[in-house]
Amino acid sequence: MIHCHNPGMFMLSGTNCFVVGRGTLKTLIDPGDLPERNAEFIQNFSDYLDVNAEVKISRILVTHGHFDHFGGVFEAIRLLKEKERATEDLLVFKQLTGNHFESFVLEKFPELRERLHTIANK
Repeated sequence: MIHCHNPGMFMLSGTNCFVVGRGTLKTLIDPGDLPERNAEFIQNFSDYLDVNAEVKISRILVTHGHFDHFGGVFEAIRLLKEKERATEDLLVFKQLTGNHFESFVLEKFPELRERLHTIANK
């Protein structure tokens, strides 16, 4: 678990991000908030990657579209690329609902669209 340090009325002390999987290929779950509220998470995630030098992230899973779960995807991808810790085919999975949080993030970071795959609601 990597704490995001983005406290708020509904987030208590802040949201959490998880790195899960066996072996060296891992999935990153809920990579934090919008960049202006995510600096501590990005530092914590960078530290995690430094300590776990063998880890590569192949997937990012977003549990829902609120800023504090989806807003940090772009910055997490940027960090993974900078540290050469993303697989070449890194994908982002999220149930696409078109809510205003999701729309805001995709308008702010349109390049996310090419990596984003929907999780069907079946």
